[in-house]
Amino acid sequence: MATEKKILKPEDDRVYFYAMRDGGKYRDDILVAVNGKTFKIKRGERVLVPRYVAEILLGSMEQDAKAAAYMERIGSDYEAASPALS
Repeated sequence: MATEKKILKPEDDRVYFYAMRDGGKYRDDILVAVNGKTFKIKRGERVLVPRYVAEILLGSMEQDAKAAAYMERIGSDYEAASPALS
């Protein structure tokens, strides 16, 4: 008796994802488009999404954190140099 192997499509590999919700910047749902497919991710709810969508969202969050750290560092450098500029 042969065993059947089930071939998973990328859409079949799903994970849970949670996007925080607040009353300000993070209140709208998130739209993700990949290869012509669009996904609407509801904020404030734990949702099941394809793994590749979760990876895109996590990568975006990492880049946002890096950009915020960079802007903070540049601001601190400017404040430290501004007395010398006066």
